[in-house]
Amino acid sequence: MNKHSKSISRAVFTMLTVLLVAFIYGNSSADGDTSSGLSQMVTQWLNAALQWLHIPLELSNLFVRKLAHFAAYSLLGGLLTATAASWHVKPWRFTLVFIPVIIGVCISSMDEYLQTFIPGRYGCVSDVLLDMSGVVWAAAAVSLLLARRARCKAESVTPEE
Repeated sequence: MNKHSKSISRAVFTMLTVLLVAFIYGNSSADGDTSSGLSQMVTQWLNAALQWLHIPLELSNLFVRKLAHFAAYSLLGGLLTATAASWHVKPWRFTLVFIPVIIGVCISSMDEYLQTFIPGRYGCVSDVLLDMSGVVWAAAAVSLLLARRARCKAESVTPEE
């Protein structure tokens, strides 16, 4: 990958990460009634989709809310890891997982803290733990994929004689 491609990769991953954090904080800034209404709507839509697919399962609003936490922070963990890798953090290094997890936990903690100032919302330590599990899972998965890619790339290069 040439220098220009690396710069573009860095910019894209950094921008996607910033946009996702803005999306997360934007959702957290909604008051309790608005947030609850949106969750109810998504839950109804998912349950209708399951029924249409003839899957005998009904999701609760609480489950959908927690699933949204895990999914959003998994995406964040993946993006943070890809961003770190684009800034030359080596994929086989522990720091490629450690840095995104620390940043992800800080973002999640701030998110929950900010919710304490929103009417009808509250911060929850269990949500920070759930968010952290999403970040850890995705950071580890992306790091392993990047390490495997680097290893395969290194093995495919034949030494010059």
